[in-house]
Parts: sequence; C-alpha cells; structure tokens
Amino acid sequence: MTKKKCPQCNKELICNVEDIKNCFCVRIKLTPIALDYAKKNYKDCLCSSCLKKLNQELIEDIVPSNSA
Repeated sequence: MTKKKCPQCNKELICNVEDIKNCFCVRIKLTPIALDYAKKNYKDCLCSSCLKKLNQELIEDIVPSNSA
C-alpha cells in the first residue's frame, strides 16, 4: 500500500496498486466516459470522493435533467 495525495482535493489516500483488486478504486463503478476523462486529465490516483464526484458530474452532463 502506498500513501498518496489526491491531485484534485489534496486529501490523503491509500493506493493498493500492489493488490489492485482490493483497492478502493475498483469498487467505484465509473462510466467509460469518466474513466477516459480521469486517465487523460490525471497522472495519479483520485480519492474515492473525487472519483464519485467526477463520475456524477459527467453523468449529469450527459443525461439531461427534467427541469422545466
């Protein structure tokens, strides 16, 4: 396990790249668009909060709201 700082919010996180199937990031289901965006825009791991926020923001950009 490796201590890192999230490049988005600077929060400390634990990366488990040595045992990736047990890392927090694999339990967060990103859309293909969010995954592609993260790969292109960040060189390091995002914390779980930022991954979830990124995913939600991109979903909201794609799916129009029902506001009148």
